[in-house]
Amino acid sequence: MNTKCIIIHGCPSNAEKAMNSETRTYDKHWIPWTKKQLEEKGIETETPLMPKPWQPVYEDFKSEFEK
Repeated sequence: MNTKCIIIHGCPSNAEKAMNSETRTYDKHWIPWTKKQLEEKGIETETPLMPKPWQPVYEDFKSEFEK
């Protein structure tokens, strides 16, 4: 069985905060560590940057999951 994991990042409160690479959190904090731990156990792990996370739309997020 091929196990896969998608880690979804948190949500900035608005578009302006999402554009600042110094404050984005999708690739910081616990996410890289968790991804590394899962991959070491043979679990394929993705950390996609979700479209407009401050205004989430399921269908838009779903398109990222399906990639």
